[in-house]
Amino acid sequence: MEDKLKKFRNYLAEIDPLEALINTSDKLSAEIFIVGGIIRDFLLKRISPEVPFVEIDFAVKRDTEKLARIFAKDIGGNFILLDEKTSTFRVILKGRYTYQFDFSRFRADTIEEDLFLRDFTINAMAFNLNGLKAESALEFIDPCGGMRDLEKKEVRAVSEHSFPDDPLRIIRAFRFAVNLGFKIDPDILKCAKEYAHLLRGVSGERITEELYKIICSEDSYSWISRMDETGILEVIFPVIGEMRDVNQGPYHHLDIWRHSLEALKEFECVLAEFSHNEILSKKIKDYLDIELGGERSRLFILKLGTLFHDIGKPRAKEITEENKIRFIGHERIGAKLVSGIAENLRLSSKEKNSLERLVNLHLRPGCLVDTQDISPRAKLRFFRAAEEDSVALILLALSDKRATRGPLTTAESQITFSKYLTGVIKDYFYQKELVKPVKLLDGDQIMRILGIPPGKAVGNILDRLEEAQVEKKVNTEEEAEEFIRHMFKNNQEARGI
Repeated sequence: MEDKLKKFRNYLAEIDPLEALINTSDKLSAEIFIVGGIIRDFLLKRISPEVPFVEIDFAVKRDTEKLARIFAKDIGGNFILLDEKTSTFRVILKGRYTYQFDFSRFRADTIEEDLFLRDFTINAMAFNLNGLKAESALEFIDPCGGMRDLEKKEVRAVSEHSFPDDPLRIIRAFRFAVNLGFKIDPDILKCAKEYAHLLRGVSGERITEELYKIICSEDSYSWISRMDETGILEVIFPVIGEMRDVNQGPYHHLDIWRHSLEALKEFECVLAEFSHNEILSKKIKDYLDIELGGERSRLFILKLGTLFHDIGKPRAKEITEENKIRFIGHERIGAKLVSGIAENLRLSSKEKNSLERLVNLHLRPGCLVDTQDISPRAKLRFFRAAEEDSVALILLALSDKRATRGPLTTAESQITFSKYLTGVIKDYFYQKELVKPVKLLDGDQIMRILGIPPGKAVGNILDRLEEAQVEKKVNTEEEAEEFIRHMFKNNQEARGI
C-alpha cells in the first residue's frame, strides 16, 4: 500500500496548480484532504496522464469559500459557486489540461466522520494534501474499508443510512458497478428494495444523469434487469406495471414487459454483430455517439426507445370475436406515454422528439419489409418520415424482430427482415441522394411557376418531385419544371383538391 501511496503522490506532484493550493492552505492554516473518485480511479489504474481533463475533489475543514477564491485568483482560474448551503465551490482552469477542482466543507468535525457520511466505501477514502510537501507527511485515511472493497471489486455502502440520506445512491450503486465492472454487495440490493420508493422524491435531472451511464453501457440489459428485480425501475417508470404479464399472441413468446427487456438484450447483440463489418460499424458508432441533449448521446434515447417501444400495447389491447389479440394504434398511444417519460426525466426537446418518433414509427421498417418494396421511392418515403432517426429506427426494429420468437415467427422471416433492413442502413450512409435528394426547385419557385398560393399542394409537389428524382425520372432544373407543370395539369391531388 505504501508503494501505491508514493505513486499517487508522484502523480499529484505533476499537477502544477496543486503547488499554489498548498501555499494557500499554509497561509490560511487550512486542513485540506483529497477525496473521492481520483483516489479510487488511481488505485484502479483508471487514470491516464494522456487524458487532458483532471478532476479533483477536496474536503476542507473551514474557510472553504475564502480558500477557493484565493486559489482561483492565484492560478488565474474561474471561481464557481456550486451550492451555498453546503459550501461547495468549483475552480476551473483551462489550458493544455483542463482542471476541475471542487471544494466542499467538512460535513462533520473530522475527516473520518466526514467519510462516514459518504455513499460507498470505495468513495470514502482521503489523502492529506500535506503529503505533497514531504513523503514523511503521507497520510491515507480509509476508515470504511474502501481499499479492501477495491481489491474485492465490490460496491458496498458506507452505512445503513446511506440510502435514506440520499435515495439517488440506490441508482448510483448500479452505476458504479456497471462502470467499474464490480459486483454489488447483497445488503445494497436489500436496501434498494426497501428504499426504492424514496426515489419518487428525487429530481428527474439527477435520475437521468445516473441512468444514462447505466443504459449506455455495453451490457445494460443485465443491469436494467437487475434493477427491475429490485423494484427500482418501476418506481422510475410506473407504467411498467401495466406491461407485466400481458400476453401478446402466437407471434410472441414473452409478455409485453419481458419482450421489451429481451429487445434491449437483442439490441446489444445486433450492435455486436455489426462490429464484424469494420467500416459500417464505425459509421453506426459515430451516428449513435451524436449528442442530442447536453452531453447525452443518441444511443441513450435509442435504448430507451427500444425498452419502451411497446409501452402503448396494454392500453390498446383488444380481443376480436375470432379470439385474436390486436394492438391497433399502440404506437400512437406509446408516443404519448414516452412523451411523459421524457418530461419526467427532464430530457431536452430534441431527445423528447426523437424518443416520440422512435416509438410512433417503430412499425414502419417492418412495413417496408412486408411490402417487399425495394424501390428508391419507398426508401425515400421512409427516410422522409424518420429523418435523422432513420438508422436508430431500423436498429430498434431489428432488435424487436429478434425478440419476437413465438410459434408463428419463422426463421426465414427473421433472415429476410435482417437482410432487407441492413441494406436500408447502408443506403442511409452511402446513398445520400436517396436520403436527401438535391433540391432542384424550392417552394417559392413552385408557387411562381404554377401560380399557386402557399399551402398543402406545394408540399405535395415537392414530395412528388423528390420521388421522381430518386427514380431518375428528373435530373435537372429544367426537367423538374417540366415535371411539375405536367403533374399539376394532370393530377388534381397535387393541387390539394
